Amino acid sequence: MTAVLDWLEGFPSESWQQRWLLSGSDQHGRSWGPAGLTQRWRNRLTTGLGVMIVLRAVRPAYPWLFGSRLLGVYSDYRRHNQAEAFAH
Repeated sequence: MTAVLDWLEGFPSESWQQRWLLSGSDQHGRSWGPAGLTQRWRNRLTTGLGVMIVLRAVRPAYPWLFGSRLLGVYSDYRRHNQAEAFAH
C-alpha cells in the first residue's frame, strides 16, 4: 500500500480519491498506474490498491472494477464493509 500512497502523493489534492482521479487511472483500466513498471512493482501496486479499495480510500469507477483482476478484493470488501448486508 505504501507504494500506491507514494505514487498518488505526486498528484495535488486533499484526498486519495481525488488523487486517483487526477492520475487518470480510472480511465486507463488495466494500464492504470505509472508507466514502465516491472511486473514485480506492478504486482505490489495492485496489491496495495486492493487494500485501499477495501478501506474505501480509493473508489474506482464500475467499468474499471469490472475490467480489473484484483483477486480477493471483492470478498475482502464484503467482509470489512457492511458484512451483514452482503450476507443477506
